[in-house]
Amino acid sequence: MDDLINEDIKDITMIDRKNKVQINVYINSLLDFVTKTINMFSNMKFLSILRCFIEMILIILFFTLLGSVICNILTSTIQGLFSFIPWKILNIIKSIIASIIDLTWIIITAIVIIHIFKIRYLYYYEQIISNDLENDTISKEKRTSLSNETAKEKKEKFNFEKKEPHIIIRDKEPFAFLNIFAKIILYFVKFIATFIGLFLIFILIFSIIGLTLSISFTMYSKIFIGINIALIGLIIAIILILITIIWFILNSKLNIKRIFLSFLISIIFIGIGIGVSLIALKDIKIDKDLSEILKNTVQKKEITYKENLVILDLYPQTYEYIVNNTLKNNQIIIENNFDSKFYQLNYYKEERFGMLTYNFYLQPKFNIKDIFGIFINDLKNNTLRNYTIYEEENDIKIIANSKTIDKLIENFSKLYRYDIEKENDNYIITNVFSRIEIIDNNCNANYNALTDEIICNENCKCDKVMHTENNTIEYICNSIDTETYDS
Repeated sequence: MDDLINEDIKDITMIDRKNKVQINVYINSLLDFVTKTINMFSNMKFLSILRCFIEMILIILFFTLLGSVICNILTSTIQGLFSFIPWKILNIIKSIIASIIDLTWIIITAIVIIHIFKIRYLYYYEQIISNDLENDTISKEKRTSLSNETAKEKKEKFNFEKKEPHIIIRDKEPFAFLNIFAKIILYFVKFIATFIGLFLIFILIFSIIGLTLSISFTMYSKIFIGINIALIGLIIAIILILITIIWFILNSKLNIKRIFLSFLISIIFIGIGIGVSLIALKDIKIDKDLSEILKNTVQKKEITYKENLVILDLYPQTYEYIVNNTLKNNQIIIENNFDSKFYQLNYYKEERFGMLTYNFYLQPKFNIKDIFGIFINDLKNNTLRNYTIYEEENDIKIIANSKTIDKLIENFSKLYRYDIEKENDNYIITNVFSRIEIIDNNCNANYNALTDEIICNENCKCDKVMHTENNTIEYICNSIDTETYDS
């Protein structure tokens, strides 16, 4: 309309021709970019190409992570703002918006990656090419007068891999936000390095403590000579790693070759120390017998019987019921043999299927003085053993009058199946397994062993199945709606 009013009519064919020319410019620009990229890579060594690809991949990963965070925040915000919309419609809208955000972010990432690639590599390559062309304009007389050293410098100038390891950005005004991202990543890496350094400091402290103890034990066994050498090597290695971390955090100068050689020496020390310890270990006897260490005495604990009481031994679940009719009704004595210096008979209460269970166990004591004395004595005799000191075959004895024991065994039978042997008036129970199995299926079923009933949700039904061959009960609970649907 503006052309018609101002009587400045343009030729439509000229406009179409300009649009076609503009499209050709874009195509030629893309082809020129591809051509320069191929030419640049053809003049680079493999290591330089690999460095370029790694740099681009790291930038892509960073933008991918940033994009996923932004997409999740935006979609969650949209979902919260439009939560009044039905879920199916909201889910479709959310998917469409997420796709648009992802596509937009991919385009932005591609533009940024290409731009970073151009300013990091292509612009520098173009400058080298232009300098080379300018040098070609020099007359033959001047070029022939160039010394061999100058020709060598020119060759190095054109060849990427003979320059500094990092190509310098040639832009006069680099993007500020790229510097901010770089600083954030650098500070984050330094933050992680600081935590690693603190962790290594703790290891260094414990290594020095271990070296001190190992030196004091050397008089008792040759094995600690090798341990001393290995710990010295470990301490040197940790110190070198800490120096490297401090150098990285403070951006200080460091002699890498000297650090690397020192680290290799520390590794050699560790290897020699381990080898010496293994040689000395061949003279060490491994003793599993604890009879020389433990001095077992009879220990007792008294409890009172209750109607739903069940007594359990957490390990090894072998029970010996001993009848003592001199005891009162409801009086129960739990007896065990163990060394009171290292163990304490203990129990905890819990309700299981409507029954009150007393779970007995041997609680080890942290008696470091006696264990340390045993350890030193074993070293003098070239002996080592497991110093955790746990008696696996120590069974509890349940002592009560015959009436109370009958009640206890009856309560025990409601929860477990087992093998029982009778010797005179005493009983020995072994091979204990659970008698109740409940297939709940989200029905929140609760079984009561006293009444032999199971309670579940109102919309559920539980069927009882008796297995007479092994004396077990199985409850299968299912939703009533599900059963109706299946039928």
